[in-house]
Amino acid sequence: MFKNVYSKVPKSASVWLVKETSLKNGFDYTIGFFKRNQNTSFGGFWAQPGGIVDEQDHYDAWEEVYPKYTKSFGHFHDFTLRMCCLRELYEECSILPAYKNEDFSIITGEELEKSEYDTDQFHLFCKDREIYPAIDRLSAFKRISPPLSLTQKRVDTQMYFYFLSEDEEKHIKLNESELTAHKFVSPKEAFESLSMFPPQQICTINLSQFCSFSSLKEFASDSDKHLISYCEFRANLFQNNAKLITEGSKLKSLDDYYPLVFNKYDLLGDQTRKDEHGLRILTENENMKDCFTQVEIKAGDLETYADIFTKLKSNVIFVFPGDYFHTNESYPWKTHRYSRHRIYKGKGKDTRYEITQDVWDIFSKKPKDGLGFISSI
Repeated sequence: MFKNVYSKVPKSASVWLVKETSLKNGFDYTIGFFKRNQNTSFGGFWAQPGGIVDEQDHYDAWEEVYPKYTKSFGHFHDFTLRMCCLRELYEECSILPAYKNEDFSIITGEELEKSEYDTDQFHLFCKDREIYPAIDRLSAFKRISPPLSLTQKRVDTQMYFYFLSEDEEKHIKLNESELTAHKFVSPKEAFESLSMFPPQQICTINLSQFCSFSSLKEFASDSDKHLISYCEFRANLFQNNAKLITEGSKLKSLDDYYPLVFNKYDLLGDQTRKDEHGLRILTENENMKDCFTQVEIKAGDLETYADIFTKLKSNVIFVFPGDYFHTNESYPWKTHRYSRHRIYKGKGKDTRYEITQDVWDIFSKKPKDGLGFISSI
């Protein structure tokens, strides 16, 4: 059902800038977050440099005007998305990881006389200056497509890592028509203090599982090296809201709706679910546990499905691949009725991330024989 709909959703790309630092709050790296201009899309929220794919990002466009460049890099199946990443990074932050005279460096807007830059002619701009954008320096992270019910302004976004040095960071100069501030913070600091949309929240939670810079680089190297196509991470959205019951719907009340989201396993206490079904809760992560409300479901706490929303102070649930209730045409998920992979979202720290061991194992395994999944945890 989703296939034809999502084929028409605009493609975009964004880049997560990662910098190695001294150990702080359990992490020895920080991530770049950038505050969107109030007058732009997602204004006032913190995100990463990126944007919608342009015609000029496509391989054919580069091959036509700059064949010397395309021949030097060979084939990247995601060439267009990588190029979109670097173009947007240059336009928004005035830095461009690139090769010039066979040497790699961060090339700045000042060096390139950015005042002469035509945003529709990035490929010609690079050709005239004999610059080779370093698409090989990006590592794939995650692909996220928002659920159809979440927003009318949907994009299918491929996210990448770029590991930058202290010296490279100092050259960042924001295009204030799009970005008004930036800071490098740990996943924990970002989750605690920055206003983010769900995709950034999800990715920040995922990154919190990598406490060391070296482990994050290893993960990025493995996923980028082995995966032919990066795993789509589309969520289904469920809300505890009677307004969702539309006129003429087969669902006459929320009592009809709840069985679409829950079953008997959700009414068991946390300890029983841990012992019998391998439930894991993100609040048990030592570095991140104080970012979440510490709510434990004990045996007998829940009598009805509606009690789950009340007990967890949640009104929205994001259900991800691997969850028993998630449907995804792309992958033959083999899940059990107790399989869970979801976020219960309330206000502020009223957030709970659940995943069962069987789903954890699907996502945490390293790819073999050229196939596999990006770790979602």
